[in-house]
Amino acid sequence: MNNDHFEQLELKTTIKEEKEGYYQFEETIFYGDKGGMLADVGTINGMKVTDLKYDENEVLWHKVDGILTDPIEMKVDRETRYLNTSVQTLFHAMDGYYRRKKDKYIIAIGVQAMNQWYEVNETVDEEELKNIQAYMDKVIWDDVPVEFSYIKGKDYPDLRYQGHDFVRMVKVGEYDKQPCGTLHVNHTSEIGSAVVLGVEKTSRGTRVLCTVGPATKKRFQAEHQYLLEASRQAGVKGSELKERIEKLQTDLKEKNKSEQVWKEKVLAFELERVRTSDEKVIEIDGFTSKELASSLNSFLNNGVEKAFVSKVNGEVHVALGSGEGQAREYLKKIQESLNVRGGGSPKLVSFQCDESIEKVLNKLKEVLN
Repeated sequence: MNNDHFEQLELKTTIKEEKEGYYQFEETIFYGDKGGMLADVGTINGMKVTDLKYDENEVLWHKVDGILTDPIEMKVDRETRYLNTSVQTLFHAMDGYYRRKKDKYIIAIGVQAMNQWYEVNETVDEEELKNIQAYMDKVIWDDVPVEFSYIKGKDYPDLRYQGHDFVRMVKVGEYDKQPCGTLHVNHTSEIGSAVVLGVEKTSRGTRVLCTVGPATKKRFQAEHQYLLEASRQAGVKGSELKERIEKLQTDLKEKNKSEQVWKEKVLAFELERVRTSDEKVIEIDGFTSKELASSLNSFLNNGVEKAFVSKVNGEVHVALGSGEGQAREYLKKIQESLNVRGGGSPKLVSFQCDESIEKVLNKLKEVLN
């Protein structure tokens, strides 16, 4: 059997059966991963529990890092148990919150310590976020009992449960009542805390981000360390980090703007240099196929055919123009022997490839000549 009391963290029992390295016991205090609750962490006879799984009859099987013999002594990690249980109870209360709204319900949940959330089939604005936070606060402050009861499956109105011998009902004060097979806190004050962090839009509605119970401590500690490390790398105090990031963003924009102006000047100089050239394939280093294509367009008068070729970050970029409207045909011929990515109009195509620049130059000369 499983125990309803989330605070029971130790148990002495005996082995009932062993199968392929997994053990079933006369009693257990462990819970596996099910019903939206993560699995317990702990030891059996001092050995780490490495896996917990339920069979088709909902019997829990335990695997440890070693071989077990009677007597059996189980110990469940308190912090993990509390972390898993507190969010489970809060999300039950949130089910009740949406059940009171017409046609609104929770679609999915996330219960990892650093990634707790629930997804609801509605749009959540700032005002509703305040309502959600106020509701969560009230659930905790009211300190209502969480009660368990068992009814015969055949007596439960939902057909999905009528095949079970018994259905375990979990009642969170007047906030929620529903079938559930997982652990819960004894009173809602034991949830400890619940903080709404924000929202993310989804294709089905809204994901409400939050942090609950002991997860808040883990998250705060991890994010505080991240902030300290980011401040250290930036060479500023934590309170100055936002200002430094904003300055870096501004500086980066100015740098990119200056680089773009410089590139445009260099490209203009190169274009003047080759404007009177009879060469059909011209190498101009350091420009993307998009930049080359924009410049090549002005050359395509009176049936002129030219290709600009460049190498950027180890990749060959090409703009190929044909005043006669043959650019696509030339691209097809190139694709017969080279693996290129790109396309364009009859007069102008651009593409990139991972071939050597010498190979690309030779192929372009072959096609255009």
